[in-house]
This record gives sequence, structure tokens and C-alpha cells, in this order.
Amino acid sequence: GSSSIAFCDKSLAKFVVKQKTKYAQCNAYGVTVPPTSCPSVFYYGSVYEGDVTVSDGINGHVAATMKSVNYGIMDFQQWMPCDIGFQAIFGVAFAALNQVFDTPNASKLLSICTPAPGETAFCDPAGLEPITLPNPLTQSLETQAAPMSQLAGIYLDYAATAGAPMGMTNGLGMVYLGKAALENEFFKGSTASTVSCFQRSRLGPDSPGKESFWDFVLA
Repeated sequence: GSSSIAFCDKSLAKFVVKQKTKYAQCNAYGVTVPPTSCPSVFYYGSVYEGDVTVSDGINGHVAATMKSVNYGIMDFQQWMPCDIGFQAIFGVAFAALNQVFDTPNASKLLSICTPAPGETAFCDPAGLEPITLPNPLTQSLETQAAPMSQLAGIYLDYAATAGAPMGMTNGLGMVYLGKAALENEFFKGSTASTVSCFQRSRLGPDSPGKESFWDFVLA
């Protein structure tokens, strides 16, 4: 996963030229494809800074406006959710996974592996040091003044995802921000439970980088 927002339609870039930063981004996802051991799902593109409007996925109403956040526009993508009807990705992986590089040419961040089937690739910054930008979701929540505004909640009908076709399946999940995280039918109608979880980091305990995850089991 990642903490990045990135839009699929590269033609959007011409409307936000003044928001373009000096950074570029490359993200690769998913399982590796033999025999190359390289991910086949990836994108690269330029990074921008500006306001992002989030719409309700069901009726299209404006749900929130994220002020002055970092977002990407994909110059190229392969097998991303763009191919099955989505307009963008919205990463919620929290700290240290919104990494960019100081380069004007995003395509230089990608190295192509031996075709596997389909072209496979991995992000290769060629000596450039990664720069971690704020996660747009966390950044937006933390700028809210009232404590209630910093809340976030996710509802997922996990059982209904079994056997669901790949692609756009509306109504199986919902993200609640601010006080809506407490004032919704799912939170009010549920019983609080405690689950075992642990914190981990892929960077190792001695790394100066800030990256952590909370793992728990869905029952």
C-alpha cells in the first residue's frame, strides 16, 4: 500500500500547471510476477500541491475538501484500479509511505524488468534519495482545530466482498471523517470489542525513518 493520492487521467495536468512541484513519484504494488520477481502493478507521475475535493462515491455529493495537500497525476500506469473504473487511488497507509524524488522526469524512476506476461517493473530512483511528504489524509485531519474533526472511521462489509467481481462494487464500504466517525448507523449499532494487535515497521527498529503499522485480525 501507500499513502499517496494519484489521479488516473493524465490530461488533468494541463489544468493545474501552477500547482506542479519539483517532485516526481513512482509506486509499485501487489504480488511479484515470476520469473522476474518484480511487481506488475505500478505507476509514475509528477507531484502537485493544492486543494483536493472528495466526493461521495454513491451520490456524488462533495464530502470534504482537503486543503493544500500533495497529490500525483499518473504519467503512465499499468494494471492500476484506473483500468476497472476508478478515477484515482487514495492511500491511507499513514506515515512514511508517501515518498517522492527530486526530479522533473518521473519516467526515470522506473526500471523495466524482463516481460513476464505483460510488462513488469520496479521503482528504481537511480541514486536519488527518497523524500517523505505528509500523508494527505493525516495532514487534513491534523489541520482541523476541533478534536472531533480529527476522527476517522472505516466501515467494510467484509463478508460481502467474498466472491464479489473485481471492479466497481458500490455500497460495501464507507469512510467517515470528523464527527461522522461516531455518528453513523454502523458505529452506533455495534458493540465495542478489543482485538490483539501489534506495531511493526519494515524499516527496522534502528532506522531513522518514521514508518509504522498496526496489525490486527478481522473476525
